[in-house]
Amino acid sequence: MILESSIVDIVKQVFIGECTITLQDVSIILALPIDGVAVSSTTCLDWREVCATLLGAVPKDGDISGQRLRLTWLTEHFPSLPPDADVESMRCYARAFILQLIEGFLFADKSNNRVHLMFLSLFEDLGVTGTYNWGSACLAWLYREMCRASSIDAHDVSSSLILLQVQTTLVLGLVSLTIFIYLGKAW
Repeated sequence: MILESSIVDIVKQVFIGECTITLQDVSIILALPIDGVAVSSTTCLDWREVCATLLGAVPKDGDISGQRLRLTWLTEHFPSLPPDADVESMRCYARAFILQLIEGFLFADKSNNRVHLMFLSLFEDLGVTGTYNWGSACLAWLYREMCRASSIDAHDVSSSLILLQVQTTLVLGLVSLTIFIYLGKAW
């Protein structure tokens, strides 16, 4: 057993390189926290009520599909922060901006035009948002989407594909890891 595992490790390192995307990779590449409170939310809420409470606006029927909100609704209702905005308006704009980041960068889905509202409930207290283990959630989402993409009837893949792109670049030796560590710290 010990001999077999060491042979596998040697083969992986010599012939393939380290191909597995790990939490350390997520931490370095995306500068996300990899420890803290688990990212967990319910999917059984009245999403219009959640939007009214946390975003200060209620989407129309066509803007919400199941548990997902159209990104165009977010950009229409939160174009830019007014200069005379009060504190609560700033919080609503911050939540809308974070939702757009989530869909566009960290937890993308195949629609490319909707964001899952389960994340919105995590932004109720913006002070707590930074304590979540976003790195683990992002990595789990990536592996889940890659698993879905491996299905015989799958036509595309979604998620934080920047992790795959950077990891492939590192494995092929096209760029030094030192550059990515530096960029990760700069973020």
